Amino acid sequence: MSLAAVQATSPHQSTIVEGYVIQRPAEFSVFEFVILSGLRAAQLIRGCTPRIESSHKVIMTAQMEVAQRLVVRAPNEVVAPVEIL
Repeated sequence: MSLAAVQATSPHQSTIVEGYVIQRPAEFSVFEFVILSGLRAAQLIRGCTPRIESSHKVIMTAQMEVAQRLVVRAPNEVVAPVEIL
């Protein structure tokens, strides 16, 4: 996680906007990071306990948890087909 300060490029916006940019771990694809963060955010909205102390909104908290590898996807399990008699 890094704090990024971005200078506005428009002459009408002369203020510096500060915000957080969550850096995606290298082992996650962009798609996987977004989906996993969204699923975790849905869990947090439903009432799950956050794994980090945060005063941010739910989606930012979820992204921070995924970036810190506190939330990972479950491995795919191979399930044997069931025979129907």
